[in-house]
Amino acid sequence: MISKRLQYIVDFVTCFETIADIGCDHGYVCIELIKNNKVKKAIASDISYPSLKKTIDFVKVNNIDDRIETRVGDGLDVLNKDEVDAVIVAGMGGVLISDILKKNYNLKFKEKNPLLILQPVQQAKDLRYYLYENKFEIVDEDIVFDMGKYYNIIVAKKINEISNTYLTIEKCKDVYMEYGILNIIKKNILVREILEERIKNSKKLFDDLKQKKVKISDLNILSQKIKEMEEVYEAL
Repeated sequence: MISKRLQYIVDFVTCFETIADIGCDHGYVCIELIKNNKVKKAIASDISYPSLKKTIDFVKVNNIDDRIETRVGDGLDVLNKDEVDAVIVAGMGGVLISDILKKNYNLKFKEKNPLLILQPVQQAKDLRYYLYENKFEIVDEDIVFDMGKYYNIIVAKKINEISNTYLTIEKCKDVYMEYGILNIIKKNILVREILEERIKNSKKLFDDLKQKKVKISDLNILSQKIKEMEEVYEAL
């Protein structure tokens, strides 16, 4: 059975001609998209043949190898120029996803502007910073709680200028990049849950560090972080 976090990606996709799932693991997302007629063709890729073998076998079992093409390769290297309308990258760290885009997004997409559906398992803040600094606008985002863990879903597109709907990167505090400007604007209930727990833990850490008489500068940094989290929490 497909996991809740992957099902969210499937549910988000509306209708595309061709989609690529980079680092597809078992290929569950591509298979669900094809079976539900949400895409006409899917490209499922992974870094090595042993990694991709699970997808190859699963595609054959489902008898849809005429609509899902499997490719071995690193990141967007597997794609031809302007070949797909949307790109899914899920199950990797935010820094690695940023590196994949940095390496050859501009080489692979000249005419098309694919929708990017990204699901970092960690380092979501780093990924958001990369997107904003490199003229990708986050057009939608959400958080999914699955198997005891919170997962960020970030949907982005390349643009020429950041929309006035969003804060510019210069005005953003780390807390906005950590939890997502749109998530905060939409008053996402899961952001509130996460912040409540992290504020509690951070205050406990502050008290512990104070007892150990650590440097005042370190305490001030932590105190400022707690203050910013509390400001966002109160606004949710």
